[in-house]
Amino acid sequence: MPSQRARPSRGHAFPVKPMHVGVTSARLSCISGHWPWGVACQVSETYPLMSKMEGAMKGMLAGGLLALAGCATTTAQPPLTLSSGARYVSLGSSYAAGAGIGTLLPGTPQRCGRTQNNYARLLAARMRFDLIDASCGGATTAHILGPWNELPPQLDAVTPDTKLVTITIGGNDVRYVLNLAIAMCGRVSGMMPPTGRACPSATWPSEVDYSVLGQRLREIAREVRRRAPQAELIFVDYVRILPDVGGCVALPLDETQMAAGREAFRRLADITAKSAEAE
Repeated sequence: MPSQRARPSRGHAFPVKPMHVGVTSARLSCISGHWPWGVACQVSETYPLMSKMEGAMKGMLAGGLLALAGCATTTAQPPLTLSSGARYVSLGSSYAAGAGIGTLLPGTPQRCGRTQNNYARLLAARMRFDLIDASCGGATTAHILGPWNELPPQLDAVTPDTKLVTITIGGNDVRYVLNLAIAMCGRVSGMMPPTGRACPSATWPSEVDYSVLGQRLREIAREVRRRAPQAELIFVDYVRILPDVGGCVALPLDETQMAAGREAFRRLADITAKSAEAE
């Protein structure tokens, strides 16, 4: 059987190009790892200035993810058709795990923040797929490809009988949400540094960072194909946090910071799309 090409996804024509969902704000959750001052965050820790992740995720599902079920599309590629009971593997970071948008899934690592209403679980329930959810908040492409402390490589969930793989990864590689949080340090309640500590500086990704991200995404796609030659592979983009133009009350950033955030989001989506198309 010939291997399937990785499918990027965007908007309502989900199986074709990377999805971009525009929202003006989103909930920030600290999921594993360390926040700017080296203090470990809890899965339940959220910042009140960002409160619309739940609505954004629901809109994303309604507008795109459920198109996997075969909804009409204007593209030349056929809609995805899989049988009930097909093995479906979800990989990625907190945006795949659904951290902070619902009840944590019992029996899963708490630090991963997997919730009962993340997009993979909603899709699997609707289509009656057999879901294996290996996503984990804070994950980078390195944690898809290799182990992360006690957690095995997420790719280990992909077996020869896998029929569908979705991946949302890369945001932590380029410090996308972390940099936005750092940029808001000291500007809003709930984002103040500890007493006696100064706000850290944001470190926006370099061209080398973007290049490495693209290489790793392509490596992930190749490895999925090697492990599951008959699987459909779909890269799902991150939910948009910043508005396309101007600012908003919930994100008190200056124009330079807003521009840097928009550019990081644009580059992440572009690299994801090109990596999928290349493989």
